[in-house]
Amino acid sequence: MLDYTASEPIPCNHKLARIDLLVNGMVSQRIFDNLTSGTVTINLEKHRNQKLRFRIAAWDMAFNCTLSEEKEFMV
Repeated sequence: MLDYTASEPIPCNHKLARIDLLVNGMVSQRIFDNLTSGTVTINLEKHRNQKLRFRIAAWDMAFNCTLSEEKEFMV
């Protein structure tokens, strides 16, 4: 399980539209509700003995994207 938090700048011209969970550079899950914080679960069985790189992408209504720092795990 991965926890995430996202915040909007103040003043905010464009609200958050979606959050993407990227696993090894590919979109694993798209989140449209609970945009400011939440928990994402991933099935790690199909990734045994592999290095996984996780990253969160936050998109606003104007399609601007902010990427989180990349984290790497060995499963």
